[in-house]
Order: sequence, then structure tokens, then C-alpha cells
Amino acid sequence: KLAETTYMTEVAGEPPVLLLDDVLSELDAGHRHLLERAAAAVRAQVIVTGARVDDWAGSGLSRLPAAVVAGGVITGEPATGGA
Repeated sequence: KLAETTYMTEVAGEPPVLLLDDVLSELDAGHRHLLERAAAAVRAQVIVTGARVDDWAGSGLSRLPAAVVAGGVITGEPATGGA
């Protein structure tokens, strides 16, 4: 996906929106860190989704603005425990 983002930026002249759907649950801490660095390097808007708030713990992504959906309500505050 990161290579596609680079290619699309070259072809279109502007970066696409990169959607990474529930990738954190599949990665260990080391690979999460590598993904964070790589996603920041593509200079695109990156949207990362996840089903569990716990997956964000210890991640640099946890410092970024978040929209959390819990009980059908969207908030900007992380939910406590798993979602």
C-alpha cells in the first residue's frame, strides 16, 4: 500500500488518502513502529482504523487525534478498555 501511495502521488501530482483498516491488530510493537514511520514518510493523509482501543496503546498513533465510535456515538475521546 505504501508503494502504491508513492506511485499514485507521482502519477497524480498529489498524494491520495491512505486507509489502513485494522492493521494494528495484526502487528507486534516493532512492526507497528515501522508502519508509523513509513506512513508518516509518504506525506499523505493517513486514516487508521481499529476495533480495539488496546491495540493503540504504546503506539505513536495514540498521540494523534482520534474519533472513537462506542454505542453508536462518535467522540474524540478514547474509550476505556476494549471497544
